[in-house]
Amino acid sequence: MHHSAMAATPMRSALFKVASTLRVTEGDDRTASVPQKHEGGSSMTQARRVVCGADTLPIYEAPTSAPCPSLLTSRERATVGVDALSCYAGAMPGKEKPTHSSSTNPYIPKGDGDAAVQAYISAMPGWKRALGAQIDATVEKAFPNVCKQVRWNTPFYGKDDGWFLAMYCYKKYVQITFMTGASLNPVPPKASKIEGIRYLDVYEDQALDTEQLTRWVLQSLKLPGQQL
Repeated sequence: MHHSAMAATPMRSALFKVASTLRVTEGDDRTASVPQKHEGGSSMTQARRVVCGADTLPIYEAPTSAPCPSLLTSRERATVGVDALSCYAGAMPGKEKPTHSSSTNPYIPKGDGDAAVQAYISAMPGWKRALGAQIDATVEKAFPNVCKQVRWNTPFYGKDDGWFLAMYCYKKYVQITFMTGASLNPVPPKASKIEGIRYLDVYEDQALDTEQLTRWVLQSLKLPGQQL
Protein backbone atom coordinates (compact mmCIF):
# COMPACT_ATOMS: atom_id res chain seq x y z
CA MET A 1 0.00 0.00 0.00
CA HIS A 2 1.23 3.42 -0.89
CA HIS A 3 0.98 6.17 1.70
CA SER A 4 2.08 9.79 1.56
CA ALA A 5 5.14 10.66 3.59
CA MET A 6 5.74 14.34 3.03
CA ALA A 7 6.52 17.11 5.46
CA ALA A 8 4.17 20.05 6.06
CA THR A 9 5.00 23.58 4.98
CA PRO A 10 4.51 26.06 7.88
CA MET A 11 2.57 29.28 7.34
CA ARG A 12 4.89 31.04 9.76
CA SER A 13 8.11 29.55 11.07
CA ALA A 14 8.96 30.73 14.59
CA LEU A 15 8.69 29.83 18.26
CA PHE A 16 6.37 32.02 20.27
CA LYS A 17 5.58 31.96 23.97
CA VAL A 18 2.22 33.46 24.75
CA ALA A 19 -0.14 33.63 27.69
CA SER A 20 -3.48 33.79 25.95
CA THR A 21 -6.29 31.49 24.94
CA LEU A 22 -7.99 30.89 21.63
CA ARG A 23 -11.65 29.97 21.40
CA VAL A 24 -12.37 27.63 18.53
CA THR A 25 -16.04 27.05 17.83
CA GLU A 26 -17.75 24.27 15.95
CA GLY A 27 -17.87 25.09 12.26
CA ASP A 28 -14.59 27.02 12.19
CA ASP A 29 -11.96 25.93 9.70
CA ARG A 30 -8.47 24.62 10.36
CA THR A 31 -5.37 24.20 8.22
CA ALA A 32 -4.03 20.98 6.75
CA SER A 33 -1.30 20.04 4.33
CA VAL A 34 -2.37 18.67 0.96
CA PRO A 35 -0.15 16.80 -1.47
CA GLN A 36 0.21 18.68 -4.73
CA LYS A 37 1.64 16.78 -7.68
CA HIS A 38 4.48 18.33 -9.66
CA GLU A 39 6.74 17.00 -12.36
CA GLY A 40 9.31 14.75 -10.78
CA GLY A 41 7.51 14.34 -7.46
CA SER A 42 5.11 15.76 -4.94
CA SER A 43 5.31 18.65 -2.52
CA MET A 44 3.10 19.91 0.29
CA THR A 45 1.08 23.10 0.13
CA GLN A 46 -1.05 24.70 2.81
CA ALA A 47 -4.77 24.03 2.63
CA ARG A 48 -7.58 25.20 4.81
CA ARG A 49 -8.58 22.55 7.24
CA VAL A 50 -12.30 21.90 7.35
CA VAL A 51 -12.71 20.08 10.62
CA CYS A 52 -12.32 21.36 14.16
CA GLY A 53 -13.17 21.02 17.82
CA ALA A 54 -15.13 23.27 20.13
CA ASP A 55 -12.70 24.32 22.81
CA THR A 56 -11.20 27.13 24.78
CA LEU A 57 -7.60 26.11 24.32
CA PRO A 58 -4.48 27.28 26.21
CA ILE A 59 -1.69 28.33 23.88
CA TYR A 60 1.79 27.65 25.25
CA GLU A 61 4.59 27.52 22.68
CA ALA A 62 4.34 27.15 18.93
CA PRO A 63 6.50 24.62 17.07
CA THR A 64 7.80 25.64 13.66
CA SER A 65 5.27 23.40 11.90
CA ALA A 66 2.24 25.61 12.50
CA PRO A 67 1.19 29.25 12.84
CA CYS A 68 0.67 30.59 16.34
CA PRO A 69 -2.95 31.77 16.80
CA SER A 70 -1.93 34.74 18.93
CA LEU A 71 -0.26 36.27 15.85
CA LEU A 72 -3.23 35.78 13.53
CA THR A 73 -5.91 38.36 12.95
CA SER A 74 -9.48 37.55 13.95
CA ARG A 75 -10.28 37.04 10.27
CA GLU A 76 -7.37 34.64 9.86
CA ARG A 77 -8.45 32.73 12.95
CA ALA A 78 -11.94 32.36 11.53
CA THR A 79 -10.75 31.06 8.18
CA VAL A 80 -7.61 29.17 9.18
CA GLY A 81 -7.89 28.11 12.81
CA VAL A 82 -5.35 26.11 14.77
CA ASP A 83 -5.72 23.24 17.20
CA ALA A 84 -4.12 23.48 20.63
CA LEU A 85 -1.46 20.93 19.78
CA SER A 86 -0.25 22.95 16.81
CA CYS A 87 0.90 25.62 19.30
CA TYR A 88 1.90 23.18 22.00
CA ALA A 89 5.57 22.36 22.53
CA GLY A 90 5.19 20.74 25.93
CA ALA A 91 3.07 20.98 29.03
CA MET A 92 3.35 23.94 31.34
CA PRO A 93 5.41 23.23 34.45
CA GLY A 94 3.44 21.24 37.00
CA LYS A 95 0.57 20.44 34.64
CA GLU A 96 -0.12 17.21 32.79
CA LYS A 97 -0.32 17.36 29.03
CA PRO A 98 -3.97 16.89 27.94
CA THR A 99 -4.78 13.85 25.81
CA HIS A 100 -8.11 15.04 24.36
CA SER A 101 -9.79 18.34 23.58
CA SER A 102 -13.01 19.27 25.36
CA SER A 103 -14.84 18.11 22.24
CA THR A 104 -13.30 14.64 22.93
CA ASN A 105 -11.01 14.76 19.88
CA PRO A 106 -7.65 13.04 20.55
CA TYR A 107 -4.42 15.01 20.59
CA ILE A 108 -2.18 12.99 18.26
CA PRO A 109 1.25 13.93 16.88
CA LYS A 110 1.32 14.57 13.17
CA GLY A 111 2.41 11.64 11.07
CA ASP A 112 2.17 10.02 7.66
CA GLY A 113 0.77 6.65 6.72
CA ASP A 114 -1.58 4.13 8.28
CA ALA A 115 0.19 3.93 11.65
CA ALA A 116 -0.54 7.58 12.42
CA VAL A 117 -4.22 7.15 11.57
CA GLN A 118 -4.47 3.96 13.64
CA ALA A 119 -2.99 5.84 16.61
CA TYR A 120 -5.73 8.43 16.24
CA ILE A 121 -8.44 5.77 16.02
CA SER A 122 -7.09 3.97 19.08
CA ALA A 123 -7.35 7.21 21.04
CA MET A 124 -10.94 7.93 20.00
CA PRO A 125 -13.08 7.69 23.15
CA GLY A 126 -15.83 5.17 23.82
CA TRP A 127 -18.18 4.24 20.99
CA LYS A 128 -16.36 6.60 18.62
CA ARG A 129 -13.38 4.23 18.40
CA ALA A 130 -15.37 1.45 16.72
CA LEU A 131 -16.97 3.98 14.38
CA GLY A 132 -13.57 5.43 13.47
CA ALA A 133 -12.26 1.95 12.68
CA GLN A 134 -15.34 1.30 10.54
CA ILE A 135 -14.86 4.53 8.59
CA ASP A 136 -11.17 3.75 8.07
CA ALA A 137 -11.86 0.17 6.93
CA THR A 138 -14.61 1.30 4.55
CA VAL A 139 -12.37 3.89 2.89
CA GLU A 140 -9.47 1.46 2.59
CA LYS A 141 -11.68 -1.30 1.15
CA ALA A 142 -13.02 1.10 -1.48
CA PHE A 143 -9.54 2.46 -2.27
CA PRO A 144 -6.71 0.12 -1.13
CA ASN A 145 -4.01 2.58 -2.28
CA VAL A 146 -5.35 5.43 -0.17
CA CYS A 147 -2.82 7.93 1.20
CA LYS A 148 -3.18 8.68 4.91
CA GLN A 149 -1.82 11.28 7.28
CA VAL A 150 -2.61 12.97 10.59
CA ARG A 151 -2.30 16.74 10.79
CA TRP A 152 -3.62 18.99 13.53
CA ASN A 153 -5.15 15.99 15.33
CA THR A 154 -7.15 14.94 12.30
CA PRO A 155 -6.80 11.90 10.02
CA PHE A 156 -6.90 12.71 6.31
CA TYR A 157 -7.46 10.34 3.38
CA GLY A 158 -6.26 11.18 -0.10
CA LYS A 159 -4.74 10.28 -3.43
CA ASP A 160 -1.88 11.59 -5.54
CA ASP A 161 -3.45 14.95 -6.33
CA GLY A 162 -4.99 15.82 -2.97
CA TRP A 163 -7.21 14.86 -0.05
CA PHE A 164 -10.84 13.82 -0.28
CA LEU A 165 -11.97 12.83 3.24
CA ALA A 166 -11.25 13.44 6.93
CA MET A 167 -12.89 12.78 10.29
CA TYR A 168 -13.01 14.52 13.66
CA CYS A 169 -14.55 13.83 17.08
CA TYR A 170 -17.14 16.05 18.71
CA LYS A 171 -18.85 15.42 22.03
CA LYS A 172 -21.98 13.89 20.57
CA TYR A 173 -20.90 12.75 17.12
CA VAL A 174 -18.07 11.95 14.74
CA GLN A 175 -17.92 14.24 11.73
CA ILE A 176 -16.84 12.94 8.33
CA THR A 177 -15.59 15.66 5.99
CA PHE A 178 -15.94 15.30 2.23
CA MET A 179 -13.53 17.69 0.54
CA THR A 180 -15.42 17.59 -2.77
CA GLY A 181 -18.77 16.88 -1.13
CA ALA A 182 -20.78 19.40 -3.15
CA SER A 183 -19.98 17.39 -6.29
CA LEU A 184 -21.12 14.06 -4.82
CA ASN A 185 -24.47 12.40 -5.49
CA PRO A 186 -26.36 12.48 -3.25
CA VAL A 187 -24.76 15.50 -1.59
CA PRO A 188 -23.70 14.79 2.03
CA PRO A 189 -26.24 16.51 4.28
CA LYS A 190 -24.31 19.18 6.17
CA ALA A 191 -22.97 22.37 4.56
CA SER A 192 -19.62 24.07 5.27
CA LYS A 193 -18.37 27.65 5.24
CA ILE A 194 -15.90 26.50 2.59
CA GLU A 195 -17.35 26.20 -0.90
CA GLY A 196 -17.53 22.60 -2.06
CA ILE A 197 -17.10 21.02 1.38
CA ARG A 198 -19.85 18.89 2.91
CA TYR A 199 -20.11 16.93 6.17
CA LEU A 200 -21.80 13.84 7.57
CA ASP A 201 -22.33 13.74 11.35
CA VAL A 202 -22.69 10.24 12.81
CA TYR A 203 -24.21 9.95 16.30
CA GLU A 204 -23.94 7.09 18.78
CA ASP A 205 -27.41 5.72 18.06
CA GLN A 206 -26.90 5.81 14.28
CA ALA A 207 -25.50 3.06 12.12
CA LEU A 208 -22.91 4.10 9.55
CA ASP A 209 -24.20 3.53 6.02
CA THR A 210 -21.05 1.88 4.71
CA GLU A 211 -22.55 1.31 1.26
CA GLN A 212 -23.26 5.03 0.85
CA LEU A 213 -19.83 5.94 2.23
CA THR A 214 -18.25 3.57 -0.29
CA ARG A 215 -20.17 5.21 -3.13
CA TRP A 216 -19.03 8.64 -1.97
CA VAL A 217 -15.40 7.51 -1.79
CA LEU A 218 -15.54 6.02 -5.30
CA GLN A 219 -17.07 9.23 -6.63
CA SER A 220 -14.39 11.30 -4.86
CA LEU A 221 -11.66 9.33 -6.61
CA LYS A 222 -12.94 10.59 -9.96
CA LEU A 223 -12.78 14.21 -8.80
CA PRO A 224 -9.67 16.37 -8.33
CA GLY A 225 -8.15 16.10 -4.86
CA GLN A 226 -8.99 19.08 -2.69
CA GLN A 227 -6.42 21.87 -2.53
CA LEU A 228 -7.87 24.83 -0.71
